[in-house]
Amino acid sequence: MKRAQRGFTLLELMVGATISIVVIGAVTAAFLAQNRAFVSLDLNRVAADASRDSFLEMEPSLRRAGFGLDPRYAFDFAYYACPAANCRDSITGPDNIVFYARSPNYTYTVNGATKPDGTACASANGCTIGNAYNVTITNAGGVYTVTPNLGTGASRPLLLGQVVQFICPGAAAVTMATLSATPAQSGTPNLSLVGCFVAAGVIMVPVDRFHYLIQTYAGVPWLVLDTGTDVDGSGIVDAADYLPIAPGVEDIQFAYVMNINAPTIANGAAPPSAAPSKGPDAPTSGGVNAGNWVIGDYFTGTGASATGTQEQPDATIASMPQYSTSLADPLRYNTTAANIRGVRISVNLRSLQTDQSQPSSWTGDTEKRIENLNGAALQSGGRLRRFSFATSVACRDMESRSAFIF
Repeated sequence: MKRAQRGFTLLELMVGATISIVVIGAVTAAFLAQNRAFVSLDLNRVAADASRDSFLEMEPSLRRAGFGLDPRYAFDFAYYACPAANCRDSITGPDNIVFYARSPNYTYTVNGATKPDGTACASANGCTIGNAYNVTITNAGGVYTVTPNLGTGASRPLLLGQVVQFICPGAAAVTMATLSATPAQSGTPNLSLVGCFVAAGVIMVPVDRFHYLIQTYAGVPWLVLDTGTDVDGSGIVDAADYLPIAPGVEDIQFAYVMNINAPTIANGAAPPSAAPSKGPDAPTSGGVNAGNWVIGDYFTGTGASATGTQEQPDATIASMPQYSTSLADPLRYNTTAANIRGVRISVNLRSLQTDQSQPSSWTGDTEKRIENLNGAALQSGGRLRRFSFATSVACRDMESRSAFIF
């Protein structure tokens, strides 16, 4: 009996091959789709990390704005890194911000009191630990020499450009100066200053400068911190001293919440039926956000045709309230920088890589219009994803009404 031949027919081979190709193609397509989804999620994650880094850096710093300082000098809208009027606010690109705070990392113990280490302070001028130093100031023919006692070494580097504050006993008088050169970091060096004053029993504390701005490195925009000091020891303060904070930050906008002249409410009384009166911020009538006690958010129009108005708090020192100014005085409710009570921060970030999960016709996201940024100035293209984040920070120390030592 003749046996039937074993094997597959050509038709069976073709059908099997076709099925295999379809299965392999489906698996490959699913793998590629999943990979693109992972890439897209990774772009989101990196942007979220950058926004977190931005806010973790700026929020604690802004909460310290004005700590230990006269509120008139806490926010700088006219001096440091300010080549022209309205140097902080921009309607065509990123804003920048400059503010100051006394370094809180120190203790001051009066003569005879117990220091944190358990020993008694035996200095007539009091004892300092951390970022505070007893100083001797002399005046020889109008030339002031400041000699701080740094002991075995300053608790932090004292660099060219560092702002320092001099405080008389009991905070009876306070002034600030800027180091014009980097001194020796131990012993009793003589400091070269731009302005200072003479008083017995003065202590010196560093004042932190915070200048946040956008800087581009190798085509990637970064949020950076400029402390205004010679970090790299080059002998000059320049862009090489900037400290990178977060990559991909294309735009940052700041708006300033002013002291609101709300009606007084007696203890236990019902709240007023009417909202606080219109604020003094420009414009005071008509338009979006008019008179809302926030400076830096005014715009007209919608979408790409929206046009912002460049505005920032008034830097005129003579118009600012002082420590002794009554809480009801009109000077407490004008647009000067001393009346800032909070800062709104809005950031636009872009992905660091193109989004390959999108079709070839996709050109990229357009960034969100924020605060008073012009609609025509929005970044777009590059097949990049763009994200927007915002937060608000209360500046409690801006309500200080007296100088202090602790």
